[in-house]
Amino acid sequence: MKKQDNKDKTIFIATYSIMFILLIMCLIIWFMTMYFIPKESTQVIIILGTTALLVISAICAIIIESKIGYFTCKKCNHKFQTTPTKITLAPHIWTTRYLKCPECGKRSWCKKVNK
Repeated sequence: MKKQDNKDKTIFIATYSIMFILLIMCLIIWFMTMYFIPKESTQVIIILGTTALLVISAICAIIIESKIGYFTCKKCNHKFQTTPTKITLAPHIWTTRYLKCPECGKRSWCKKVNK
């Protein structure tokens, strides 16, 4: 079980590292496009392409986050996983999200715990 825990944590860290690198690359491309490419039509194509890349990678990161680890309810200490949609729409502070526990049915700030 310990080996699986380390694998999940590595995947989680790698996912967000890649997201951070993609974000920086997209920002660099956006700024370079605005200042160094004179044609507006080319600028629009490049900016839309990099934005699409960023959105697709963010969706993949959210899906991976929903499959790795679990949330712990503050009220009843129940451990549960939730859908990518709920993860996206829930208010959050870092790895803590305001979710409804499927066990007790109450909303609380649930802490994300990687397996």
